[in-house]
Amino acid sequence: MTPHNAKRISEMVISPVFRLEVNRCVSYVRYSQLLLVFALDGSAFAATQMITGQLIDETCYKANTGVDHKMPEDTPGCATTCAKMGQPVALLTADGKVYTVTGDLAANNNAKLIPHMSHKVELTGDVTEKGSTMTIAASSLKMISR
Repeated sequence: MTPHNAKRISEMVISPVFRLEVNRCVSYVRYSQLLLVFALDGSAFAATQMITGQLIDETCYKANTGVDHKMPEDTPGCATTCAKMGQPVALLTADGKVYTVTGDLAANNNAKLIPHMSHKVELTGDVTEKGSTMTIAASSLKMISR
């Protein structure tokens, strides 16, 4: 077998296999990129917004479902007590939407939110929505009324 014949044989045998493998890799990368785009479905893209509402204890609100957040009469300061324990704090808007508050304001067991529990406030932060859950990674708070 001459070197020329060996080269031709390798091109005929190896090249198609190599091309097939390269095409598989390229297809896999394109497929992975497509899956990533669909997985993000817009929910990972946050939009900075200002939202006004009442700071509530999310757990208590969901247990006593309704637009009027009524704390149990036998537990004064229920929302404040739960927030101090690190329970999730949420912002309840006038139209009944509930945004779980995360980010800097919710750090250290809600330390910056506790003085404003049950008050009407305006939060500014990145809002995300995944399914029926809305979250605001709040970076600033403005007191509206007690």
